[in-house]
Amino acid sequence: MDVLAANPVEHSVAVSLAVLSMAVTLGLALGAIRFKGMRLGISGVLFSALLFGQCRLTVNHEALQFLRDFALIIFIYALGLQVGPGFLASLKNEGLSLNLLSVAVLILGAMMTAGIVRLTGLNQASSPGIYAGAFTTTPGLAAGQDALRQKMGDAGDDASQTAALAYSVGYPFGVVGPILVIILLRRIFHIDMDTERKLLAQAQDVRQPPIETADFEVTVPAHAGRELRNHPLIRQRGVIFSRLLRNGVLSTPTGDTVVLVGDAYRAAGPRDRLAELVAAMGKQTSFDLGKADGDVERMELVVTRTQVLRSSLAELDLIRRHGVTVVRINRAGIDLAPKANLRLAFADRVSVVGPAAGLKAVEAELGNCLDTLNRPQLVPLFLGIVLGVIVGSIPIAVPGLHVTLRCWQPSSSRNGETSARSSGTCRSPPTPCSATSAWPSSSPASGWKPGTISCKTSCTTTACGTSCGARWSPSPPSC
Repeated sequence: MDVLAANPVEHSVAVSLAVLSMAVTLGLALGAIRFKGMRLGISGVLFSALLFGQCRLTVNHEALQFLRDFALIIFIYALGLQVGPGFLASLKNEGLSLNLLSVAVLILGAMMTAGIVRLTGLNQASSPGIYAGAFTTTPGLAAGQDALRQKMGDAGDDASQTAALAYSVGYPFGVVGPILVIILLRRIFHIDMDTERKLLAQAQDVRQPPIETADFEVTVPAHAGRELRNHPLIRQRGVIFSRLLRNGVLSTPTGDTVVLVGDAYRAAGPRDRLAELVAAMGKQTSFDLGKADGDVERMELVVTRTQVLRSSLAELDLIRRHGVTVVRINRAGIDLAPKANLRLAFADRVSVVGPAAGLKAVEAELGNCLDTLNRPQLVPLFLGIVLGVIVGSIPIAVPGLHVTLRCWQPSSSRNGETSARSSGTCRSPPTPCSATSAWPSSSPASGWKPGTISCKTSCTTTACGTSCGARWSPSPPSC
């Protein structure tokens, strides 16, 4: 440890990675510790990083800059992959109310941040850090730092450091504060967690009814004599018939199957609609059609073949081509009713029923290769990152600022020399001078005294390249 802390500025990349790995390991171990039912989780990494920084176990600046941006990209991309499948559905159901609440929280947080900075007399550059730390949003901190650099020019680096320090101070309160507030609200309103879980499960069942199965016998003559595809009770309720027992023979019903009195069916669908259908057509039977003899089996398949992705069940038409019925689709832990317009997605778990030969054909068509799930899809991953970087480079005009969604402007500072940042265009060379020059005593710039500024040589690396030159420091005002 003493060796690593001896010269924190000149760490190599390898040593920097070792320090970073130790900080992450310690942080994860710290986050796994439970205290009265609570734990920090992944937020423990921030506290371990603060400890390492206090002990002067720092990371090489260039390596830190790369790791920060790359880790941020991976974090945002993974978050999008996680919430993406249900994003549009959630937006349609509760999008307006959730967006209004989010905007209200953001505005309230901005007002409180401005009030705290004004009342305490803090540096205004700390505002983005306090705001991002309170919401524990690392992307928000990165955007705020980039905005500070672009707005404040040469002083932007110091301002971004101030914002980072404010973020590190505010982040622990952003993690622990909501936990304490939730515990306090539970005690104030005497909330019983077991009761709340039951109410939540009931609300979930109403919003997304679970897919269940039922075996029933047709006893009502009014519903006999019609094909399944044209039967009004079936079409209106979205119920799937997967097995048919007629005259002791078990088979898989199709859309052309004519309903007869005495038929025994196994149906799958939402619980409430299934109960209505059984009550209307007949009565539930105690005989388990799953144990009946016949060339009808059930198989669980995983969609891994790219050729069938985004294909609807109507386009696949498995019941006609293979005599196989899709009874259930599980996507990201949620059971979906197999409607005709439902399109398959990668890693969907599909429950199918049909003859053995048909199931083999469907298995080959859908893939069902579990090894594919264990292999990372690197091509879509990096293509998605490239597209995200391109979109993030599009400039957005904000009143008083000129920022981008994410600024990819590599810059470095060497040997204590100043570093400049470019917002996508090359800047003009610095005001020339020579190492032996002295600021003239008769300065046309009002308010500057002789000897108060000097000529310094600096090298600047930007997206436009590396350039070295001399300039007056600090920069004199224009005439």
